[in-house]
Amino acid sequence: MRKAILTVGAACLLASVMASSAVASPSTYQHFEAKVFGKAGTAKKPGSVGSYLKPFHDLVLQPQCLPIALNSTKPGCAGNEGTPGDAFTRGLGINGGALAELPFATLRARIYFPKELKLATAGFPTCKSYVVLKTPTKCPKGSKIGAGVANGFARGKSACTGCYTLAPQLTVQVFVLSTKSIALRTYSSATKEAIIEGVISKYTGSDPKYGSIITFSLPKGLIEPIKGVMSQLAAFDSTIAAVKNKKGKPLQSLVGCPANKQLTFGYNSDYNVKLDKVSSPKYVSSGEAFSINETGPIVTSTVPCKK
Repeated sequence: MRKAILTVGAACLLASVMASSAVASPSTYQHFEAKVFGKAGTAKKPGSVGSYLKPFHDLVLQPQCLPIALNSTKPGCAGNEGTPGDAFTRGLGINGGALAELPFATLRARIYFPKELKLATAGFPTCKSYVVLKTPTKCPKGSKIGAGVANGFARGKSACTGCYTLAPQLTVQVFVLSTKSIALRTYSSATKEAIIEGVISKYTGSDPKYGSIITFSLPKGLIEPIKGVMSQLAAFDSTIAAVKNKKGKPLQSLVGCPANKQLTFGYNSDYNVKLDKVSSPKYVSSGEAFSINETGPIVTSTVPCKK
């Protein structure tokens, strides 16, 4: 895989020269979608609900192929034109959306929950992070609370706009780590297994819509899986069912609805661009310090609140 990444990365680099001034910031194409399954109750008798959460970027994937040879004067195909998004659609610099941006990685991600929705992992079975990472089937029953899928792109830190090397697909499993934290276990054949830990805390900002926040910290393997290559997440989703602990307390409870009958969720991220490790402030993972080049604005998703 390493040889393939380096070889195709070289082809991408020769496909076009990237002009930094012509591309947008990482948050330009960032969106967020949320859903709630279930009905609201009251503070004394809250409704147990499920949720679906999906941060994603706009993408435009065009059918394309690699040049016949690195010194070719005209485009050709390396044996297969492929279809949009597959292993052969990675060169010539014609993809758009988030792939038209400078290569970037998500360092830290935050999901903001409406104040009417309460999160409580207390009383649920927990699983140690190293067990989640290596042997998730050994986690106690009930500690796995959700699942989903993700996808992204491996891009050299100086990849041409529209170019990528690989497009890994990831599976996602959600586990309870403690009364204040959860883990997203991801796996793909390219990045292997990884853990994204999320800390649950009270929202302390000024927006009265929000009550709590989960802050996810991405590991080095999902930022720079191979030296000089960035992992650029494109979409990430998880579905958490309406479940209760042994005492009947909901994992996610809805204690009421706002006056407008709409619940507002939010999302934003800290981004690193082109594997910058010089600028400040820094984000540290596994002893590696990555620059935080942008903190995106909060993007929202509004869903109906049912009683």
